[in-house]
Amino acid sequence: MFPNPTTSALNISGLEDKTNGRIEIVDILGQPVMQPVRIITATMSVDTEHLPSGSYVVRTVSLNGTRTGRFVKQ
Repeated sequence: MFPNPTTSALNISGLEDKTNGRIEIVDILGQPVMQPVRIITATMSVDTEHLPSGSYVVRTVSLNGTRTGRFVKQ
């Protein structure tokens, strides 16, 4: 994930085995803060401009499993 921290968009790479999965972004309490984004390429860019400043968790979910990471929105 890059850049981290981010101000407007979060780029997520390494999604080759996650195609047809989804990207979910939740706050630190686990509440969804946006609609899931369908993974269609190995590198995706997610618009985070509308999110308030703070810490978030991004999950990539597919039949091959779930991967999580954290990022900061400035």
